[in-house]
Amino acid sequence: MDMCANIITFGHRGAMGHAPENTLLAFKTAVAMGVDGIELDVYRSQDGHVIVSHSDTLDIGGHLYRITKLDLNEIKKIDLGKGQRVPTLDEVIDTMEKLTNKKVLYSIDLKDVRDGDVYHEVVEKGGIKPRLFTCFESRMFIKKMYRQYADLTYVLSIHVNPEGGIEDLDKFDPAMIKVVNIPEKELTKLLVDAIHAKKLKSFVWDVNEEQRMRELAGWGVDGMYSNYPDMLVRVIKKK
Repeated sequence: MDMCANIITFGHRGAMGHAPENTLLAFKTAVAMGVDGIELDVYRSQDGHVIVSHSDTLDIGGHLYRITKLDLNEIKKIDLGKGQRVPTLDEVIDTMEKLTNKKVLYSIDLKDVRDGDVYHEVVEKGGIKPRLFTCFESRMFIKKMYRQYADLTYVLSIHVNPEGGIEDLDKFDPAMIKVVNIPEKELTKLLVDAIHAKKLKSFVWDVNEEQRMRELAGWGVDGMYSNYPDMLVRVIKKK
C-alpha cells in the first residue's frame, strides 16, 4: 500500500496541544483522536539509548537537562508533567504497536546523523520500517544516511529561501528524497505544484487552524502535522 495515497494526518510531537509533547501520553492521545501517524524527535543518550525529545536540552522549572550528556537512568528522573517521563524510542514503538495493532505511521526527526546506526537498529528491531518516514533538515545528511541505509524513506524538512522558493529543488534525487516538508506559514500552492512536478510528496508542518487545513487540502498536499490532531482528523475526514 502506498503510504502517500491520501492526505496523511500526523500528531505533531504526539498531541502537544493536549498533553506534554513527545510523551507516551501525547502519542496515545493522538492515536485516540484518529491520526494516521505520530511525529517525534530523537537523540542518543550518553549511554547509547535512542531518546525521544525535541531538543537535546530540556528546561524543566529552570533546571537544564542535556539529554545527550546523560545516561538513561538520569533521563528517566526528569518529570515532564502529568506523570510523564522522557520515553525511549523502543518504548514508544512497543506501546504504539500494541495500541494500534501495528498500523500507526511514524515520522521521526533524527536530530544527529551520527546516531544513524543505533537509530536504524531500533526501528529495524521494532518492525516499523514500512510505516516510517525519517526526517532530516539537510540533503547532505540524507545522502549520508542513504548510502548506508537505503531501506528507509527520507523526508527533507526545510524552509523556503528569501525568494520564496526551494533551494536546488532541481537537484533533488527522488531515489533518496521521497518527501519535502515545509512549514505552514511558508508553503504556497506554487511550491506544492513544483514539488509534485519532481515526483515528490508534499508535507506541511505546524498546521493548527481549520481554515488553513482546508486550504492546504485543496492544494493537494500529501501530509499534514498538527498540534491538534482532533481538529486535523475532523477537517480531513470531512474533506
